[in-house]
Amino acid sequence: MIGSTLKFLRKDKNIPIRLICNGVMDEANYWRLENNKIETSFTTVMHILERLNVTLEEFQKLADLDIALRKKEWEKRLYTAFNSKNSISLYKLRHDIAVERATHDTIYLTHLEALTSLYLARIAQKDYDEHDKKVIRDYLFRCNNWGKYEITLLNNTLFIFADADVCFELYSKAYQTLSKLPEDEQVRVIPLSINMISLLILCQENAKVRQIVEKISRLTIDDKYVYYSLCRKWIINIANYYLKKDKDYLIEAKKVVKLFKLIDMTTTFDRYNAWTKDYEKLVNTYFKADFAQK
Repeated sequence: MIGSTLKFLRKDKNIPIRLICNGVMDEANYWRLENNKIETSFTTVMHILERLNVTLEEFQKLADLDIALRKKEWEKRLYTAFNSKNSISLYKLRHDIAVERATHDTIYLTHLEALTSLYLARIAQKDYDEHDKKVIRDYLFRCNNWGKYEITLLNNTLFIFADADVCFELYSKAYQTLSKLPEDEQVRVIPLSINMISLLILCQENAKVRQIVEKISRLTIDDKYVYYSLCRKWIINIANYYLKKDKDYLIEAKKVVKLFKLIDMTTTFDRYNAWTKDYEKLVNTYFKADFAQK
């Protein structure tokens, strides 16, 4: 990513390439450097920064910002293409990531490329590549301290792993780390818990559902986090509806969904309303199966 940051600085300052390169490196190689096609020594970078009148500290801040913006762009492309089931866009994204990895191979790009391939397989309803799954799964199992990145990665692969034991073990690792963080940051576990409970309900892993409900019930959520508080209340009622086969919990879950609409969270209301209907159908199917067995 060094090259693109140098390019931004040079163009921003309107400095010709020849003034940067004179006595430092030839113009052809500098062009390759700016376009991330080659790397160079630290000494050469320092000479270039001197010509740009930029300190190393300033350059590092800009480089970090550039990486953050590129990550945001890639992730937006990934989720937009997947949600619209646009395989062509996903193939293009995977190609762009592969090109980037050719010069800057990072664990983030490795995961993103694997995730893109897994999403392509999901859209095509094909078997997932075991290597792509293993790359992400092994990384998560090695992690002892989970942050936002690891939680997002697990959240995006839960239904791809589709293994209740594996996912529950990974969830437990995430929860263990998050439970030690300040209360403001612990709320991150709620969206992950919703997806985890959903997977466990599909797998009919009742004991594991109960464990997660107990965990998130103990969390202290500040009043300012209305969204997370409502999400927790909704999933706990859905889980209890499934576990206790008591429709009063379904009624409570529907009341929570209506609150999303009252506070002008229309998109969230639509999503949770649809999910509630799906759970009602699913749990009714389980009810019927239990009744037939009796």
